[in-house]
Amino acid sequence: MNKIKQFFKISKYEMIRVTRNKVVFTMLLVFCVALMLLLSYVQINTSRYPIAIFTDGVNMEETPVVQLVDESLSFGKISYVTSEEEGIKLLKSNQVCFFIRLVKGEDADSTTAVIYYDRANPVANTITASMQDKKNEYTYKAITEFLTRYGIVLNENYFQALSFVPANNANITVKQVPFAIEVVCCVSIVLMLGIAYSLARDNETQVSKNIAYIPVGSNRYLISKILPYFVLGIIQIALMFLLGMWLFNIKFQTNLLICILLSSFGVLSILTLGLLFSLFKSQISSIFIGLLTVLVPVFVLIVVYVQACPIYIQILLYCVPTTPFAIFISAMIHNGVVLWQYIPIFIVQILVYYSIALFITKRRVKQ
Repeated sequence: MNKIKQFFKISKYEMIRVTRNKVVFTMLLVFCVALMLLLSYVQINTSRYPIAIFTDGVNMEETPVVQLVDESLSFGKISYVTSEEEGIKLLKSNQVCFFIRLVKGEDADSTTAVIYYDRANPVANTITASMQDKKNEYTYKAITEFLTRYGIVLNENYFQALSFVPANNANITVKQVPFAIEVVCCVSIVLMLGIAYSLARDNETQVSKNIAYIPVGSNRYLISKILPYFVLGIIQIALMFLLGMWLFNIKFQTNLLICILLSSFGVLSILTLGLLFSLFKSQISSIFIGLLTVLVPVFVLIVVYVQACPIYIQILLYCVPTTPFAIFISAMIHNGVVLWQYIPIFIVQILVYYSIALFITKRRVKQ
């Protein structure tokens, strides 16, 4: 009983230490919220894109293809160029998102448009794919209306060899897709830096070396370090989920409280890994390695499908909490599915990372 009371006293003291430095505590608490607000502001105010146009003498107001492009793409700043080379130069120098070259036909209806885009730009690729769909829809309607005038009815099956149906019950917009990755990335950075700051302070004040002389023990010492940041991580998750509902209009397909509670496994896994890195002698190294374990999975999740990677790469990615945590949250939020098989992954990560951290701490105490 005395040991339990002692543990809570130590945890209370650590909580006071975390909140004592107002600047650090404010950064830990506000960082995720501020970053989410910034991202939402940028996304909400980014709906019109700068483009360059080479009209080649075409009257844009009387050209149907221009109206089609206008419906598919919100124009922002429009730069009129005098040649194709000038437009492509603006595109390659990242001054415009698209370059549109009008090709004059015999009349307004036969005038076409060539849209140039940067393949290295993910935003341009996404918008181009959407415009392709609208182009095909426009072409289909134009052909069927023309043939109907002559009594010709096309077989619908010719146009439906492939059909795409989303499995999600909710309508997910492009702006909502990266939400799970944003949550995991923000929370991971805060927790990694927070616990690194706590351990670094103990190393500087020689507290960690005095464990051998006080009746605390390495186990209770490490858990007392984790507990305040675990509470902070749950608060951060809850705040970001609420902000997602408010700012991004995300409709949670799983109960919000269940999402928060189950996310605690990912939070604890991130903390134990951060705890392990914080035991490195060089705090700069621990911070850089911690950020590396956050950023690499984020980049991978953005550009590839993890399950399509070679098995050894999958194993490496799933050894880092950020990868399964982002997939786990996304499935709960957007699909209404709890990936219960991921819970054992988090538990194994927690036990392995904490055991290694405990082993290192005990060895240092004995030295």
